[in-house]
Amino acid sequence: MLELPESYTISKQIEERLAGKIISYIDVLHTPHRFAFFSGDKNRYKEYLEGQTIIGATYYGGMIQINTEDSMILLSDGAYPKYYEEEKKFPKTHQFAVYFDDETALFVSVQMYGFISICPKGECREGYYLSSSSKPDPLTDSFTYEYFKGLYPSERKLSAKAFLATEQRIPGLGNGVLQDILWDAGIDPRFSMREATEEDFQ
Repeated sequence: MLELPESYTISKQIEERLAGKIISYIDVLHTPHRFAFFSGDKNRYKEYLEGQTIIGATYYGGMIQINTEDSMILLSDGAYPKYYEEEKKFPKTHQFAVYFDDETALFVSVQMYGFISICPKGECREGYYLSSSSKPDPLTDSFTYEYFKGLYPSERKLSAKAFLATEQRIPGLGNGVLQDILWDAGIDPRFSMREATEEDFQ
């Protein structure tokens, strides 16, 4: 599943490698997948994307947003994008594909389950997207210690793991990343947050 370090890295790679590429055509659900979920009007995906130019990408928590002049592609959970420059290497199975006019392409394959949304800019109403895009990014100075400490609901009994990786308190922080964070901090995932001192929060 996409977590913050992956969405950050992949969005930067897309920004560097795909900006300026023109979308010739797209292919939706080429390979059926029970847990590939699409939102928005799939019948209008081509209208939204074909002929558009990639202008960049960004990330919100564990989500990757690819931007064209007028529209956006949103990928989350197990929807992993891969870029190919040679047609002979194009994968035969994929759930979403973007073909560019320079004969390169971006393919999205869903691992376990994944979400793909295509819509005009400013019109995405996905709850997770709205929540993630409205919260401070942990990789920036806007994510302050005061903000972090204020996320803990003191009236509830939570373990360190439950506090950090549930209810999207910190979008993009999942079980994979959490293990390294807690290991480096010297905190047991089962540690009760009710016992947390100032030093523990720091």
